[in-house]
Order: sequence, then structure tokens, then C-alpha cells
Amino acid sequence: MYVGLMKIIDKLKEGSEEFWFALEFFPPTTDEAVTVLYDRMDRMAELGPMFIAVTCDCATPRTMDICSNSQNLLCLDTMVHVSSKDITPEALAIVLKEAKENGIMNLLARHDITSVHDNRQAEETVELIKNIRAMHGDDFCIGTMGYPEGSRDGTTEEEDLRDLQQIVEAGGDFIITSHFFDVDRYIHWAAQCRERGIHCPIVPGIMPIGSWEHFQQMTIMNPHVDKTGEWLRVHDHLSTIKHDLVALKQYGVELCTRSIQRLADHGWKGLYFYSLNLENAVTQ
Repeated sequence: MYVGLMKIIDKLKEGSEEFWFALEFFPPTTDEAVTVLYDRMDRMAELGPMFIAVTCDCATPRTMDICSNSQNLLCLDTMVHVSSKDITPEALAIVLKEAKENGIMNLLARHDITSVHDNRQAEETVELIKNIRAMHGDDFCIGTMGYPEGSRDGTTEEEDLRDLQQIVEAGGDFIITSHFFDVDRYIHWAAQCRERGIHCPIVPGIMPIGSWEHFQQMTIMNPHVDKTGEWLRVHDHLSTIKHDLVALKQYGVELCTRSIQRLADHGWKGLYFYSLNLENAVTQ
């Protein structure tokens, strides 16, 4: 027996006068780490997230177990990531069947995050969303990804916006952005989306920096992000404190806080935390 909650798009359309947030987690590789994650999720649920998301390179049993427990034990609207990379219709049908059986009605359709040089990302994501809609109609709420500071495949901003428009037109309900440092650039990008006719809700993504190695990994995973301006300022400051973990984490919190305040000042009422399973960085 599962807990039937709400589609994320319905919550977004309802609107909120209060500032809201969502949390993303990733499935740990060991049972012991999963137990630790459940404890953290239980505590962080008390913060009142609008929804939570669980990532995966492919929908593993552990991923679905975490989603089910979040949905049915913590009573949180839960979104499972579904990768468009190399997923067959048969495999997709199994993932969707398991999601329904666990009461999960929210999906994030995205490309495999490790495929940084694949120029078929948009095409495969469009195909994935169309397949979901063909199999289950509007049973699922489908989110997708946007890249305000540049996509992973090195396309231009115009090409990115064109691709995003095609993804939304294929059946995407809302957009979550990749993490970014430059709030002004995000605001410009969101305005460009609206000018192109992309009118679905857009949720800005924020990721606390936990270590110098973490920042480097973020850079590796986003090779085509514009590494000038705000990114360069963050890089230069981090390089001076990279051996002082306390100072670095505090800077990461301050950086996120400033970004959130600027977003709020410009009328944005919600955001998506890439938590990296870290509790303190988010709660602070």
C-alpha cells in the first residue's frame, strides 16, 4: 500500500507566497550508507521540502527503494531520475511500472550525466519523454533539465534554448536548472526561455560547495560551462582556502545564501538543492 501524494507540477501551479525548496539525493553504494542517508532524510524532512528527488545513472533497485521509502514512510512527494541514455523501451516500461507500484508519479527525464561529449542529448531526451507519454499518458509529471551557464555538449545558448523548447513541447511539465553561480546570467536565461515561448515553471538549481575536490569535480562534469565572470571569481577565492575545509565550507554556505537572497529579490520563490547527501551545508 502506497501513499498517494501530489504531482510536482500541480504544486508549482498552485503557487506559494512562502519561499520553498526541494532536495536532491543520490543513492549510496552500500547498505550502511543507505541507513545513514535515511537518518539524514528523516531529519531534513522536518525542514519541509516541497519535494525530494533521487538520482541514478540507471534505475537500480536501491534507487527505487529509497524513492519508495521517501514517498511512503516520510510522506514526501518524490521524483525519480530516469536517464535517456541507452534505455530501451522494455527497460523503461519496467521502471515506470515499478514507479507506479510504489506510488511515485514524478519523474525527471534527463540524459546520462557522464556523457559529456554526446551531441544527441536533446534528441534522446525528447524520445524518452515521448515514450513515457505514449505508455502512460499524463499519469506521470515529467521534469527536465535546463542549463543557464552552458550545457555539457558545448552547444550555443540559442541551440540550448531550441533543444529545451523541443523537450518541453514533447511533454515536459517543468524545468530544473543545473547549478549556477551567476544569478544575473540565470535571470537573463530564464527571460530568454519566456521569449522563446517556454512558459512552464522553471526551478533554479543551487549546489553548496563542500570541498576543493568537489568544486573540481563540478568543473569536470560541466566542461562547457563559461569559466569567466562569477565562476572565475569563485575559483580564485576557493583556491586561496582550499586547504582550510572549515573556511571553504563556510564560503560555500555564504555563496549559496547570497544566491538565494538575490533570487528572492528578483521574485523567485523556490529552488532545488543539489544536496550531495550533505545535511549541514543545506540546513545552514
